[in-house]
Amino acid sequence: MKTFLFVLIVSIVSIFIFSCSKKEEPKVETFTYSVEGVHDLTMSSKDSISMPISISRLTGTAEEVKMQVRGVLSTHIVLENSYIVGTPDFATSIGFHAANAPVGEIYQLALEFKSASTEAKIYNFSLKVVP
Repeated sequence: MKTFLFVLIVSIVSIFIFSCSKKEEPKVETFTYSVEGVHDLTMSSKDSISMPISISRLTGTAEEVKMQVRGVLSTHIVLENSYIVGTPDFATSIGFHAANAPVGEIYQLALEFKSASTEAKIYNFSLKVVP
């Protein structure tokens, strides 16, 4: 009986010690971010226009975010800042410079954002050329 009581007490004490010493792993927040400023643009055939963009960290440890413009433009339109890398929070802009660009053309473009741990975020926009 004494042996049984001893084993029972040792078991209860062991369970108590192990349950109290159990440490929870710290929760690691995944990196998320927001993008603001992407919108359709209208420009004249002999002008310049820019689109300011801001990238903000929402959660987690900030990572480098790469931004790239996708799409095809006329040879009469020059794209400025087609590839940008930064760590949120940051602001940037992309610019378009036209030199006798064909009037009435509408170019379908996209901005793609990607970090090491996130899926690509793609924002579509159009660039319309007017007289």
